Amino acid sequence: MQIRLSVSSSINFINMEPGNKISQSEIRKEEAKTSKKALKRKKKLEDWARVKLEKKKAKKFKAEKSKEANSKEELKAEEEKRQENPKYALTLEEYMAKHKVGQRIVIDCNFEDKMTERELKSLVQQLGYSYSMNKRAKNPANLCITGIGPTLKMLLTRNNYERWRICCSEKDYSELYLKEELVYLTADGDVVLETLDPSKVYIIGGIVDRNRHKLITYNKAKEQGIQTVKLPLDKYIDTKATKVLTVNHVFECLINFIDHQDWTKAFLETLPLRKHVIATPSNTQNLSLIHI
Repeated sequence: MQIRLSVSSSINFINMEPGNKISQSEIRKEEAKTSKKALKRKKKLEDWARVKLEKKKAKKFKAEKSKEANSKEELKAEEEKRQENPKYALTLEEYMAKHKVGQRIVIDCNFEDKMTERELKSLVQQLGYSYSMNKRAKNPANLCITGIGPTLKMLLTRNNYERWRICCSEKDYSELYLKEELVYLTADGDVVLETLDPSKVYIIGGIVDRNRHKLITYNKAKEQGIQTVKLPLDKYIDTKATKVLTVNHVFECLINFIDHQDWTKAFLETLPLRKHVIATPSNTQNLSLIHI
């Protein structure tokens, strides 16, 4: 049987034997040696833990950068696709005149507390795309961005949103429009949207949450007693990808429908190539563009 004794207990054990005398200085030396070894072991463990944490952070940072790069490449590809098929260019006077009487569309951004700063930055980018699309449209919408919170306002200011020729307000849409005019577009809507009613105001949820907050726009509309509708995606297109669309894609679908009065064409012109979108068999007539 092996018996392990600490330095102090070993010394005490030896000290118990007759004739053995150890000075206090020798005891302190032995204890100092043990303390140094313990400190070395502790430092070694701390160094190892620090290196492991730094490697983990570096791996996470690299993954995030790669994801951002892929996202930028996709956005660039979409923009190039749009440049190949540019929308009608209107003069400023023509744009302002058509915008004033256009279909009223609201982007409801009153969800700032539900988004991270990174998600808010993504929303700002999507709002910019929506505004750019509206400027290039043959029939621009009477677009209004509502519920702009302090952080979103700061981020939009960096993008010179004050110069955008649309309505931008910190107020909620309920303060700007009559309740009976409002219709909320949400993937969970009770009714499938067949056409756009010029007398209505269609609301798009301005939130980027990676589908984290389920039913958030639907529940808000229900609490306010507002009608809910959803885009007729299932009726007009087939895709294996998710049918959760970004803010700018929903807006572009509406703009393209206003131009074509055809949901199939609107969806096929709007949705990204990566979604592998095709028209449903019953909606393939008179199509000049299909994304495979």
